[in-house]
Amino acid sequence: MCDGCNDFFRNKRGVIRAAAAAQASRFVLVDDLICDIYYRTLRWKRQTDDYMSASNAFFYTVAKNLAIDCTRQRSRQEQFDDEQHEVLLTESVTLQNEEAERVREMIEIIMDNIERPEDRDALFSFLTGEPIPAIAERLGITSNAASVRRRRAIERAASLVSSGRF
Repeated sequence: MCDGCNDFFRNKRGVIRAAAAAQASRFVLVDDLICDIYYRTLRWKRQTDDYMSASNAFFYTVAKNLAIDCTRQRSRQEQFDDEQHEVLLTESVTLQNEEAERVREMIEIIMDNIERPEDRDALFSFLTGEPIPAIAERLGITSNAASVRRRRAIERAASLVSSGRF
């Protein structure tokens, strides 16, 4: 943690604890809220330059939102305790799994019909969400070149699908 963070959290320690204690419930513990407040604050800090001027109300708002999230999550878990609702949930998940299986099979067919290994690599990196800079570094090319390769591979795959050649 940087020096600014140490000073910031040292100054706000009491406020963070008070905000967490105010929002603690049977769904969320004070210590869990404190950890989550620190985490959310660090994420927020990356997006702002003037983080030292954060008001005390900011921490109470973060604690309240975290407590609401925990309560909603717990209530979603509890609402499927009876057998009737459990059946609905199970059927829905089964349908989603079947759909995912069909999508996976289609992707395999498309990948098998792509002739150039570079295109398969670029398309696979797109499907797995690999960032452009990581592709560029792996291939030893610029980010712009990696972006163009990926876009062209996607366009070639799309043309295969639209023409029905797979």
